[in-house]
Amino acid sequence: MNAKRRILVVDDDPSIRTMVQTVLQRAGYEVATAHDGCEAIAMLAANDYDVVLLDVMMPKLSGVAVVEQLRKENSPVLAHTYLLTADLHAVENLPVRGVIVKPFDIRALIAETRDCIGH
Repeated sequence: MNAKRRILVVDDDPSIRTMVQTVLQRAGYEVATAHDGCEAIAMLAANDYDVVLLDVMMPKLSGVAVVEQLRKENSPVLAHTYLLTADLHAVENLPVRGVIVKPFDIRALIAETRDCIGH
């Protein structure tokens, strides 16, 4: 039996977090959530995730700051991290798998997730 692939969804907007979590769980993934970058850093240090969906604009620690910290740590999870943003210019040079523009189509989000994991 194959283990479920693990995804971390990080967004300060509870409605987006819940919607993405629900959709990805229905698609067969195990989904954890974090409400800001500080919580995301702690969860990434304690757990392995196959994909990270990371909002850019968050209180305490932005998605850009999370990526910068992961880059300093040489974290392999950056190769499986997508930034969720409405401002492409703020993230164009960051070392992530890709950018998903808000508002996003949920089918495109699932397709990107599947592609990243290799399904």
